[in-house]
Amino acid sequence: MNVGRTALHSCVSILFALFSISAIAENDYPRPEKYLDQGDPAGYTLAARNFLEKQPNSGLAPRVAFDLLMVATVFQNQPQVEKMQELLALDYPQSLQARYFRSTFANASDYRQLLSGLIDEFSREQSPTFPEHFTQGMGAAMDDFGDQLLDDPDFLLKSVYLLEAAGEVREKKDLLARLKPMLDQLDQDDDLAQIAALAADSQQSKSKKAIALHDFSHNQAAQFLRDLLLFQMTEDEREEPAIRQISAEASIQDKKFADALALLERQPLSEDGDKIIFQRAWSHAALGQPDNARELLAQLEAGYPDSPWLAPARELQEAMEQYDSRLEVFTDALIGAAGALAELEALEGTLLYTRAPTNTPITAYVAMDIGGNSFETQLRRSEELELAYRTAPEGAILYTKGEKVLRRTSEPGPVPSFKVDLQPSPEGGFSFSLSANLVNDVDDLVRNNRSLLESPFLTTREGAAELLNYLQQSGFLLGKVGQRDGQTTLKLLLPDARDPEAMTSEIFHINATGQLVGLAIGDIEVRNMHYGESESMTFSPPEWPPLDTVMTKEFSAGLFFSIIENMAQLFMAPSEN
Repeated sequence: MNVGRTALHSCVSILFALFSISAIAENDYPRPEKYLDQGDPAGYTLAARNFLEKQPNSGLAPRVAFDLLMVATVFQNQPQVEKMQELLALDYPQSLQARYFRSTFANASDYRQLLSGLIDEFSREQSPTFPEHFTQGMGAAMDDFGDQLLDDPDFLLKSVYLLEAAGEVREKKDLLARLKPMLDQLDQDDDLAQIAALAADSQQSKSKKAIALHDFSHNQAAQFLRDLLLFQMTEDEREEPAIRQISAEASIQDKKFADALALLERQPLSEDGDKIIFQRAWSHAALGQPDNARELLAQLEAGYPDSPWLAPARELQEAMEQYDSRLEVFTDALIGAAGALAELEALEGTLLYTRAPTNTPITAYVAMDIGGNSFETQLRRSEELELAYRTAPEGAILYTKGEKVLRRTSEPGPVPSFKVDLQPSPEGGFSFSLSANLVNDVDDLVRNNRSLLESPFLTTREGAAELLNYLQQSGFLLGKVGQRDGQTTLKLLLPDARDPEAMTSEIFHINATGQLVGLAIGDIEVRNMHYGESESMTFSPPEWPPLDTVMTKEFSAGLFFSIIENMAQLFMAPSEN
């Protein structure tokens, strides 16, 4: 930590010279040096936040936001990093600090990703000032990045209607004109063009548009536009039963069961009564009120004996009745699997991803050996090899689709790495983050995730139970535990608030020794996973293409980041690229 603090002091000193304001009194704003010299980053964070809350319009506010961003980055306080990024991007976009902040992004695409994340956060927690602030931030970003910032139809569509919400009618028309040719180029199976047409239909009221968009709310753009319309409605418009219903279902989609229940309890049961009763029961269960849930489930059984909602209702009933016993099994499995992963020396497995709406299968083979410092991956789309890469102490070899040769180096290459982080959220519950990078060797990849594998939420009964209880509060059901051929199968079930037949399952396979050997989560499935000591592992990689080999000096980091970015496109729908 002393190294990090020394580095931070250097950054603060340099940037203080860049951003200093003349004739500032000593106590005009909280200075990070004062707190860090005393080893008190938490004290600085509190002082800076108090300053920004009490004096958001101060000329020093951008300076404090930037200083806090640096401190939060060095001390890995991700919630504060995200909050300060938002302030610099949207609240103080014309400040010198914000301009410097934008200059740290490699390209328009990276900065667009930040703005897209802020849009998604607004959809979850709406603020009346966001559209205006987003418009300011968008204008400043356009000055720096130009039209490349708009090279994404999903982002552009959302931006159009945020500008409209901010009263920027002319700018909305300009962006709509940019959007049309992008939509024309999308695949026929992509919903974005139809969603854009629904949003642009001037003959329909807000209510009818919101209801129509609700039918597409599996799509993030439709979900955002629906929520923006709900946000713009008057109280009288929100009181329409149909609007109350989609508002409740939107709250369930966002795991806000208390908000959903408050709306559902006011809904008449004359239409879709069985669905509403199930939604109320599910909400009570998620809120830790099983007696209320049981009473409603009995009402559903008695009043609607032929209802399709009885199937998820029975799953809910069983999950509540068996919760304690299932919680114990899930807790033991979670702790055992995390412990086995923490001790691995070598790993091999295949990830399968089926991308909607085309159902294109994408497979990624991954193998690594910590003791041997080797790593291999192969990525295929519809059985066609897109990328193959292997690095070991004796050198590295690379193939990319379209190449006529295999490229080889005599030195080890970098290792594509990821970091998974699981932390309790200040607002309650947990926050999950995933980041990717390049590291020098396989040991660095494992070291990046050591804090996750040693987390008390994965290694202690109390922590694991807290994590599993949070999943229950988020609407998941602990499903029936299966036993077959010495293997345990655990299921997390998630009902669908609108379709009684659309319950999803997240499945985890644990072998007799406690190892996680497979899983299926949404569109992602991990197969043939095994790991253990290096000496006991035998790898079985798919064959490489039979091409001639060309020696090269090294694989540059720029080449790898380009490859990683291109490969990431395989996992995205065209409108999400």
